[in-house]
Amino acid sequence: MKFHQPAYSILVICLLSLIFCLYPAPANAGGGIIVVNTVDDADDGFCSPAHCSLREAINWANTMAGTPTITFDIPGPGPHEIALCHFLPAFTSSGTTVDGSSEPDFVDTPVIVLKPAFLPTSPPPLTHVPECIPPSVGLWIDTSEITVQDLSVVGFRHAWASIAAGIVVNSGSGNLILRNYLGIDPSGAPDGNRDGVLLGAAGQTIQSNAVSGNENGIHVLAGDQAIYDNRIGTNYQGDASGPGMGNYRGIYIEAGADGNTIGSPHPADANVISGNTAIGIDVGSDANVILNNRIGTNLVGDAALPNMYGVGLGGINNVLGGPGTSDGNLISGNDLYGVVMGSSSSGNEVIGNKIGTDLSGSAPLGNDIGVFALGGSDNIIGKNPPGHGNLIAHNVNHGVMILSDATAYYIGGNTITQNGGDGVILGTFCCAGPPFPERITLNRNSIHDNGELGVDLSPDGVTANDPGDADAGPNTLLNFPVFNQVTTTSATGTACADCRVEAFLADGDPSGHGEGMTFVGEAFADASGNFVVPLDVNLVSNCDLITARATDPLGNSSEFGANEQAGLCFVTPPLSVVLIPVGLGLFGLLLGAIIGRTRGVPGARPAVVGVVGGSVLGIGLSALAFLLPFIHVGSLLPEEQPDPGLPICDRLLDPTGFVPADGEVLPDDQFSFAWEWLGDPPQEPILWQLELQGPEGASQGLSTEIVSLPFSDFGLSPEPGSHYLWRLSGEILDPAGERQAFCDPTPWRAFLIGETPPPGSPPWTFEGPETPPSCLYTAIRNPICRESDYVEAEQVALLEHGEIALLVGVNPELTHGQFELASAQQCWISLGVMEGPEDPVETCDVPIVDPEPKPDEPPACSPDMDQEACEASGGEWTGGRVGAPSCTCP
Repeated sequence: MKFHQPAYSILVICLLSLIFCLYPAPANAGGGIIVVNTVDDADDGFCSPAHCSLREAINWANTMAGTPTITFDIPGPGPHEIALCHFLPAFTSSGTTVDGSSEPDFVDTPVIVLKPAFLPTSPPPLTHVPECIPPSVGLWIDTSEITVQDLSVVGFRHAWASIAAGIVVNSGSGNLILRNYLGIDPSGAPDGNRDGVLLGAAGQTIQSNAVSGNENGIHVLAGDQAIYDNRIGTNYQGDASGPGMGNYRGIYIEAGADGNTIGSPHPADANVISGNTAIGIDVGSDANVILNNRIGTNLVGDAALPNMYGVGLGGINNVLGGPGTSDGNLISGNDLYGVVMGSSSSGNEVIGNKIGTDLSGSAPLGNDIGVFALGGSDNIIGKNPPGHGNLIAHNVNHGVMILSDATAYYIGGNTITQNGGDGVILGTFCCAGPPFPERITLNRNSIHDNGELGVDLSPDGVTANDPGDADAGPNTLLNFPVFNQVTTTSATGTACADCRVEAFLADGDPSGHGEGMTFVGEAFADASGNFVVPLDVNLVSNCDLITARATDPLGNSSEFGANEQAGLCFVTPPLSVVLIPVGLGLFGLLLGAIIGRTRGVPGARPAVVGVVGGSVLGIGLSALAFLLPFIHVGSLLPEEQPDPGLPICDRLLDPTGFVPADGEVLPDDQFSFAWEWLGDPPQEPILWQLELQGPEGASQGLSTEIVSLPFSDFGLSPEPGSHYLWRLSGEILDPAGERQAFCDPTPWRAFLIGETPPPGSPPWTFEGPETPPSCLYTAIRNPICRESDYVEAEQVALLEHGEIALLVGVNPELTHGQFELASAQQCWISLGVMEGPEDPVETCDVPIVDPEPKPDEPPACSPDMDQEACEASGGEWTGGRVGAPSCTCP
């Protein structure tokens, strides 16, 4: 064989070919593999077999077309720590994969560690760039379709930086953060970031990561995120937590970041969100879906790994759980509340969850309180269709607790059992006065075997009915129903006028009121308050205890009424019932003998007469004493039945099924009115009359035989911001073909079409590692903005948690800042309840403003003060943003 080139030339060509296979040309190469082979952070401008740092690899990948992959082959045993002295380049070219599992000594656990060279305590001077300024961000993504997998990213928690995070997704979509350790090193030891992942752009996927030891595990600033199969606050296996492992917040979703999905209906995709020191999931935005998660337990759901709070719902139209087999969350074992809803919570649904049990639903794994609401409106805790109710059981105190000015909650279809306190309690946050929760509707729940009452309208214990029902309190302290007669087929009695009366089999609570264990029938009282409830004959037998609860036309539900036994009930007589005739018989024997001897009557006849007479009298008295408590007068006789009158249509329909709902805002007029039956629809066809009132003038009406009607049928062209009212009434045809009223009209419901969004918070504008921090601050509670920097100053505005404001000045003590709000108002807020740059004078050049002098006397301490006023008055603040405020006064 003859060679046409020297051997060394062939060797050079082979080596060059190998280099170009491993390290494709930086431009237009159509994708390739880039191998990082060193832990240093140097950049000599080119990746080569001799030296390729991660910094160089990212720079090279950003110049390449296609889908390059950054792999690792670092000599020596792992873990391999890449200590950064400067911000890495942001990913700016789409399609790159960073694959930590490619390191040869990778076995299931990350061995590539990304961390700052050291943790600086203050920002560097702007006039001097030292040799090493450790960055506050590990990886920065400014494009789409980037995959970061199998890395450990730790230690990015710089106190001085406006943004500090393991991974930041600033722009782009379709990025995947997969199987990383974020906040823990390869050994599982915590070394947290401020944010494990910070999501500033919509449409990312966070999957199968261990996110622990951070301030915020996953911090969401933009919507449409998919977050599933992660371990948030625990080890990677999801079976243990420990000191330093918990995040402060597991998942933190800020206002405006709408439409995220936390979890997945697939059984294997459950997040474990447990062991976090403040809260598992903190929701401040709208239209999120949270399903199939373990919140406060281990992965298998049989042991507690408590968060302080499980889930905080602060936005609107969020769904916690779902009706599917795997949709419900397990929310158990948390130190305080399983679910908490605050004043900004509205239109949220909590359905299909297990709250306080293990995953099987059979063993106790209680929260302190299952569901806690302090304010808010129109929230739903369970629905009546199968699968929509929650199991709320085994919680240490109450199952459901609703306080303060909460309004229009719907609690339906749940099983609420074996909680240590009340099944459901409505009360006030402080003292005995208003505000009270009102229009809290209970419907067809199974409530039984709780430690205290099934339903308790505070004050504690059974609240006696009052004449005229004029008392004030939670749910207006609505009087409970009073039975006149209960048979195995019906229950009659009195309740509030036009109220819906539900009857239940009772569990025999020691109070004698409820609890309502099994629903057996319902009806509406007439205008005089008389009701006849048909009872389910397949469920009710003689001697069963029956209780009832009323709900008025506004939606206020009462406590359970006194229990009554159904039908005729004979029981084994007590000993006294036997002893009475025996005693009277002996007395008759003695009396008869004395009378006979006195009157000279011969023989035993007087004694026999005495025994017989005494015994008959005793038996009669015993029978009367025995039967009176159990036989209701007239129970065997037909009773005149009061006319129940026409029900309001609203009470025949599912309160959660109205579209649009009361107060709903619709983006345009392309929708249909819709409504749903609460139970089985009647056999006769119903002709629905839908009335609509709007800016076009008087009420318009259309008819339909189905339970929907397009808005377009009205022929209207609404302007943006148009307000409308709508209501329903129903008719049926009698045998003669004449229309007859079927139900009285529903209340009017209001909605709005095409609302112009109000001025929002300033956008998240931090563009990259080189952009200096701005002086935008985020409210981390619900702070009061005042005229001056002292706590007695008049309130100007109340910020919502997550609202952003611009700092324009600080007081000389650097304790309070003058902020400009989105409304253009300027007022003062304590810097302790705002999150932003640590030194605004230095980093943002904010001027020091000397406000008005402070008053001499501090305010008097009060339990309902906010944190700033509490501490200024000498009180001790013991509460947080989620849950109830709490100021302990000296």
